[in-house]
Amino acid sequence: MKLVVITGGSKGIGKSLVKRFCEEGYSVVSISRTKLDFSHRFFLSQFLIDITSFEKAENVFKKIADLVSQSNLKQIILINNAGRIGEIKKVEHLSFGDISKTIDLNLSAPIILSSLFLSILKPKAKSSRIINISSGASQSPYYGWVAYCCSKAGIEMLTKTISMEQSEDVFFKSLSIKPGVVDTQMQEKIRQSSPQDFKEVDKFIQLKNQSRLYSADFSAEKIFKILDEDSYESGDSLDIRN
Repeated sequence: MKLVVITGGSKGIGKSLVKRFCEEGYSVVSISRTKLDFSHRFFLSQFLIDITSFEKAENVFKKIADLVSQSNLKQIILINNAGRIGEIKKVEHLSFGDISKTIDLNLSAPIILSSLFLSILKPKAKSSRIINISSGASQSPYYGWVAYCCSKAGIEMLTKTISMEQSEDVFFKSLSIKPGVVDTQMQEKIRQSSPQDFKEVDKFIQLKNQSRLYSADFSAEKIFKILDEDSYESGDSLDIRN
């Protein structure tokens, strides 16, 4: 049995990942705020929580451990996928609350969930992986995206640091994946920005109009292939466009 835990599994890339891994015979657990209307014999469970409610997240990981306590687990994977763009404005115009929400969901939650994964779930299988969904914005600044850019840069460092700390375990790897520009609700919000708040809004509108956005299913397929081939080094950061 192989188990994958996916955050943000009810929408966008997360939803496509849930379906793809089920199709490949992985037992799948989704953690999200909203329900995923999906059934499959390998769809093990879904937990409807806000992962920034950190005590609830800890309880969920303990429940997952109970679910698989009698299973012969070959591999356990955590995919930190949930994220938000937040308010798209210059930093001096951002609300304190929105900055906090973006950093908590995009960075604090993956750190805490990685900690829970390593302490509670990792010991239950011989092989384990932590996969962090990153972004090109982790390396390239975007006008009006300060909290998003900073949080995704942090995701890259989280991946590298965990890899360093777990280096003695040859059966563990961490990886950051940039999924490309994907046709999701986040992209809809970006396209609705004013040019004053986001100077590149026309570029993103053109990407949509020219059908140059990846579908969530396409990105999920690319991500699955990377994980299935397992040829990357722990701590790597990969872009599916390369």
